[in-house]
Formats: sequence, structure tokens, C-alpha cells
Amino acid sequence: MTFGTALPHYPAAMPQLDSVGSMLLKSASDLLAAEGPGALTVRRIANEAGVSTMNVYSRFGGKDGVVERLFAEGFRLLGEGMRSIVDSGDPVADMVSCGMAYRRFAIEHPTLYSVMFDRVVPDFVPSIEAQVLA
Repeated sequence: MTFGTALPHYPAAMPQLDSVGSMLLKSASDLLAAEGPGALTVRRIANEAGVSTMNVYSRFGGKDGVVERLFAEGFRLLGEGMRSIVDSGDPVADMVSCGMAYRRFAIEHPTLYSVMFDRVVPDFVPSIEAQVLA
């Protein structure tokens, strides 16, 4: 791709999750936080959420889709925090505010942060779509 080449069109956000999808994502995040990446299996995620494994496959395509959604959700939340910074007219103060928003995100969402930046799930490679969203 060269300068000036248009990027392919990607959606601005991931599709909204239903309550089961949200529960599965929370279960995956909780497992990852409590037991690490080895605990992230489709069966464990589904069991923790109290649903069948088919729910993981139908909503996320499998474990990698769940991790990708955690990755994208992390960047969505981080972006919200950054966009909440009001331009003060002082570039230095604005950079400090952005740094504080970044730090606040990392403290409030350590599992998402680890998926995004620490590559805590070693075999996870975000898709081009997730990278563009990030």
C-alpha cells in the first residue's frame, strides 16, 4: 500500500452484543484475569457463562473471536476515555490529561489492557478489521 492508497472499508465498530454475548465476554475476561490464557477454552468460557459451547461459536466463531472482541472492546473504551478530554488550549496540559486517561483505563481494565498491549494470549493475532478499529 502506498501513500494515498485508500484503505478498504471496515465498520466503525463491532456489532453490538446481546445479553448472552456480553455474558460470554465477561466470563472470558474473568477467566483470563483469574487463571491466565490457558483457561481460555470455548468449553470453559461457555461453562462459566452457564450456556452451551454453541453460543460461543455462533457469536464469536470460537476462542479467537472472543479474544478479538476483548481486544476491540478495550480499544473502544480507551478511545472513549481519550475523546472525553476537553481541549484546554494548553497542549502540555492536554497531553497530561490524555496520559492520565490512558493510565486510568489501564488501572480500571487490566485484563483488557493485557490483551491489547501485553499480548497475554500468545497465539492471538488481531484481524485487519480489529487492527483498524484499534
